[in-house]
Amino acid sequence: MLIQSFSRTASDLADLSLLKRAWLLALSGWAVYFVYSVIHCLLYLSYVEKTPRGVWDSLVWTLSENSLWPALTAMLFIALSQCWPRKLYTAMAGLCFAAFIIALGGRVLLDFALNPDAEISSSVVYFGSKHLTVMVMVTLVWALILRPLDGLNASQLRTEPASAKPLNQVAAAPTEQSERHETLTVNTGTREVTVPIANIDSVTASGNYMDITCGAQNYVLRSTLKELEGQLRGHGFARVHRSHLVNLDAVTQIDNNQQVILRNGQRFSIGQRYLKNVVNYQKTTSSVTLSL
Repeated sequence: MLIQSFSRTASDLADLSLLKRAWLLALSGWAVYFVYSVIHCLLYLSYVEKTPRGVWDSLVWTLSENSLWPALTAMLFIALSQCWPRKLYTAMAGLCFAAFIIALGGRVLLDFALNPDAEISSSVVYFGSKHLTVMVMVTLVWALILRPLDGLNASQLRTEPASAKPLNQVAAAPTEQSERHETLTVNTGTREVTVPIANIDSVTASGNYMDITCGAQNYVLRSTLKELEGQLRGHGFARVHRSHLVNLDAVTQIDNNQQVILRNGQRFSIGQRYLKNVVNYQKTTSSVTLSL
């Protein structure tokens, strides 16, 4: 029951846009932390320091310690999710460091404003380790919770309830209407969109992410090439290389059985073990230019 409930919650979160997911996770997480921190502060002052104070004083102290982090967390979640599919690891490290510097700088300035006699170097040392720990924890939350959610719904192939027949039952000249009912949910880096499978020219594996090209547009999809190949089976796609799937309807030229050229100008080398896919395609079409 608990697992099913968690799965439904994860699925609901995955259906939200990246912007909404990031802010919802950041604000709800920090709200829970602030409530815990206020309760801890009240108990500590009452039973350890023996100087009981009100809830308001505890809340003010809690907010002063981490006032910038709720907003920084959401923005960092969004930025990391945009950089990860593109493998911009240096940029991701820079973003985490920038968030740490901003949070630490804000807290040091607040400390100096409240106590002008305080030494800035002492404040940096005192608050530095705290905010470094927060930065690491925020990054871990993104890696363990938000990053898997980014790809949870994107790898699902969606087929509209349609009256169109399966492709293997359609006549020799399938209609555009039946093809358009078949779509794939992909990610632009900031949001999820649905694209017709017929518009996809190629799929290139990049770790656990797929780079999907539709004309001049590029998308990403969290999946494996094997999984996506199975989903696209029956839609005119074939493996030409261990890292590449191509839409055979997008092939305009086959260069001496060594390279395929697509309608968008992309070129892919043909792997020896996948050569039979190209040879079989040559036998069934006359609309492709062959270069010898």
